[in-house]
Amino acid sequence: MPLELWLECICDQTQFGEDLVVVGNHPVLGNWSVEKGVVLRTDVSTFPLWTLEKPLVLEEDEYMPLWLEYKYIIRGIETHWEDFGRRSLPIFSSTSPVTATAFLPQWTEVGKPMNRLLPFCRTIPFTTRLHPHYKTRGRRLKPGLMLRVDSYGSWTAMTEASWNAPKRFSPGVAGMSAALRRSSFLFVSGSTVNHESIKYHAERVFARPKRARLLLCLRQLRRSDFGMLLAPELWLRIGDFIGGLRLRQVDSSASSG
Repeated sequence: MPLELWLECICDQTQFGEDLVVVGNHPVLGNWSVEKGVVLRTDVSTFPLWTLEKPLVLEEDEYMPLWLEYKYIIRGIETHWEDFGRRSLPIFSSTSPVTATAFLPQWTEVGKPMNRLLPFCRTIPFTTRLHPHYKTRGRRLKPGLMLRVDSYGSWTAMTEASWNAPKRFSPGVAGMSAALRRSSFLFVSGSTVNHESIKYHAERVFARPKRARLLLCLRQLRRSDFGMLLAPELWLRIGDFIGGLRLRQVDSSASSG
């Protein structure tokens, strides 16, 4: 089951001619390659907000990690990476005398660099014990839609939300706004954003482009020879079911042509 990801970032540190690029540990994110990263876009009216041009679709295959890691970089004549430091790892001393404090760890920053993290991006099997004599195997539900708003240079997200995917979820199919009814996870730093505004923003990002493509296809089908063979009452039912399909305008344009 694929993952559909939308990223935004607040960054005012770019100069003219520089791009804000996201890279990470997945082929869609360039596998940490600066040249293969995904470029975010902005303009005069939205700066310093940078957004993806369209949601990223990450297929659940052998390349999908359990934890998706990524960073933003400013790419121009020079490349500037976000720096969150390194993970602290414990080091145990074997030369100390055997006392109560001999095995207390000493922390040192020799681990791998800190990256932004999105957890549980891959569906993993799990076992549930329902009775002492048997077990039931299943699959942990993973998000199908993820939205995150970051601030450049800050490891903590400003806003993060995810929605569990239904069984028939597909990023390329319209009608997925039903998956946005209630988020499975929502984090907002501060009280300026509420659940309804996040839902509205997610519908604009994930659902509306698919719906627009569906309506366009139906209008083209209505004008075709095959569409003319279908009863007008059927098209009225389709228009009532989907909504937004202006059959009167289609009929008038077809008759005038």
